[in-house]
Amino acid sequence: MALSPERREARRRNLIEAAEALIREAGDAGFQMRELAARAGVSPATPYNLIGGKGEILRLVVRDEFAGFEARLEALPPMSPLKRLMAATDEVVTHYEADRGFHRGLIQAAFGAAEPEVRQFMGVEGLALWQGLVAAALEAGELSAALRAGPLTNILLRTIAGVAEAWITEDWDEARFRLEMTAAVGLLLAAGAAEPLRLDLLARAAAAQQAIAG
Repeated sequence: MALSPERREARRRNLIEAAEALIREAGDAGFQMRELAARAGVSPATPYNLIGGKGEILRLVVRDEFAGFEARLEALPPMSPLKRLMAATDEVVTHYEADRGFHRGLIQAAFGAAEPEVRQFMGVEGLALWQGLVAAALEAGELSAALRAGPLTNILLRTIAGVAEAWITEDWDEARFRLEMTAAVGLLLAAGAAEPLRLDLLARAAAAQQAIAG
């Protein structure tokens, strides 16, 4: 008997959550498909029949992760585009720390060689999300018209990823993670921000660096 759309979606959801649990526990995305099936309580063939291979599983895990982050951004109060961009980078810290084990595992997978799809999927999702925020700040005249949304977004994503990687390798606590993110992104955006926004970003970055230095 064929599954109803509701039951099919529930089983797909169960598989995605099982994959997230395995990433959280192992600290990477190196699980085998038979492990995923066992964790979800289904037959070994079910993940392939409902979703596909491991690459498709990981794509849905990353999409699920970004959907959760997008929900956080939607809950932010109204603010100017550049402030919203800075608030979004601060929300990265809040979001990652809310499920520290899972996000550390996902980032480890993104920077590792075993599961290159994770980095690719995160790049696609990240560009789509962050380029919209950057473009809004450019259109509002809060960033220099000489800048372009695509290249600036790529630099921003590399900056965020670098701070997140250091969060893992140096085992920062949440306070240090937040300060480092504020300093790095503030300095990056200050280089192209209009006055007096540039001075505000520099002040925030300086305060974060002073707090880091103790």
